[in-house]
Amino acid sequence: MNVTKSERFEQLDRLLTEHDGMLQTAQVIASGIVKPIFYEYVKEKKFEIETLSGSIEVECLNSRATEFRVNMGKASFLSREIPVTGEVREVINEDFTFNNKDYKATCLTIGNPHCIIFMDEVSEKAARKLGPYVENADEFPERMNLQICRKIDTGNLDIEIWERGSGYTKASGTGSCAAAMAAYKLGFTENRININQPGGMIQIDIHKDGTIYMTGSVGYVADMSVAESFFS
Repeated sequence: MNVTKSERFEQLDRLLTEHDGMLQTAQVIASGIVKPIFYEYVKEKKFEIETLSGSIEVECLNSRATEFRVNMGKASFLSREIPVTGEVREVINEDFTFNNKDYKATCLTIGNPHCIIFMDEVSEKAARKLGPYVENADEFPERMNLQICRKIDTGNLDIEIWERGSGYTKASGTGSCAAAMAAYKLGFTENRININQPGGMIQIDIHKDGTIYMTGSVGYVADMSVAESFFS
């Protein structure tokens, strides 16, 4: 008996209800639903995700749910909001000294603090070497994330990331937004920027009112089970 796509979607509705809104790919396939049908199943094109920094708006851009746009809000360069010590000002292309070496850095917050330093060349080695000194600098009372950046052209940046509390990181959404916003503020780029990082490319759009949108692809990584004690 042939089963229509809409009938498969109804079957997915029932499965989601039975499993409290969480499904593994293996469960779907075991129910006779092939992956292409599963990937086309999108309940809502727009939804919100609650984070520690507040609610963010997410929009699914295709029927396979493989590309999403996220409203990341607005950035602030104000020192008291980042925070950075000293008089209240926008921290743009300022002189800093890390590990006895002078740098020009731009700092901003997009829910968490970021320090952006432009260099002629960027690498994992450079991020690992500089990152701990930036993270724990006296000027940053709540510690700091670091992005070292290289301008390719007015629409592309290469970045490497050091994340406070985690160390070297291959990709970061807020880090990508911060790097793009700093580059745009400094006049290095246009308002649409591709951020290239070891974990993949993210497209950043900066609207006239300062709102930052992040667009990227998603894909299957793995099936996994987590013990209930993990959430307690």
